[in-house]
Amino acid sequence: MGPKLSLENIPNDIFGEIVLALAPIFHDDRFSAERTPAALDLIWRLAARAATVAGTPDRGIWEYRRDPTPQTFSTLMCWAAVDRAAAIAERFSPDKTQALRDAADRIRNELADQAWSATRQAFCGAYRSNQLDASLLQMVPLRLFPRDDAKLLSTIDAIRDGLSHNGWLMRYRDDDGLGMPAAAFVLCTFWQIEALALVGRQAEARDLMNAARTLGSPLGLIAEHYDTVRHCMSGNFPQAYSHVGEIRAAFAASPRWLDVL
Repeated sequence: MGPKLSLENIPNDIFGEIVLALAPIFHDDRFSAERTPAALDLIWRLAARAATVAGTPDRGIWEYRRDPTPQTFSTLMCWAAVDRAAAIAERFSPDKTQALRDAADRIRNELADQAWSATRQAFCGAYRSNQLDASLLQMVPLRLFPRDDAKLLSTIDAIRDGLSHNGWLMRYRDDDGLGMPAAAFVLCTFWQIEALALVGRQAEARDLMNAARTLGSPLGLIAEHYDTVRHCMSGNFPQAYSHVGEIRAAFAASPRWLDVL
């Protein structure tokens, strides 16, 4: 038998991931048949759990092999769970809206206070840390702060400058319990492209997208990692979220219809 599942081993970002996946059911009328009382109750329970675990120690999206600490990305996703639940409540359960909004504001304020590094001039991967983490580029599409927020823009640049590896992004540069990372993590570069495009830096996003398009096997498939020295892919192959990141980045960096008509 394998190890028993324990709540303390569950990455706290999962609550946000599930709410984000379910949210379209309650905003897009094409999914109205799936709007069941059970689905709505699941949203409330996920949001409540996210509000409870936000800012508590876990091993994060990258599953660090070391003692858990409060991970910024995990708290970001907990905020997303509560924030999106509040938007759903406005339409389907107005009496829950204010409490959810208050919880989302509390989590956002905690992130702003605990995750900012004056040394790095960036939001960092763990509370009171100076370690950069490419996953925090997701602050942009998740809309944690306004897209002209000075600290958000500074974080984008710090991640680019601190994690770039011959044009591709590393996830981080610290020992994760398995040693220092040696290859770029493909998804992170696509996150960078999307973030740049969404804050209005379209030219940078398109240049990076054009460079990234050179990656791929003869079948057009992409792996998890890219060794920028040996110019070869490694890790899980094909990797679904590398492809999802590429699709999102391509849409974000593409010209708007009015630019090409």
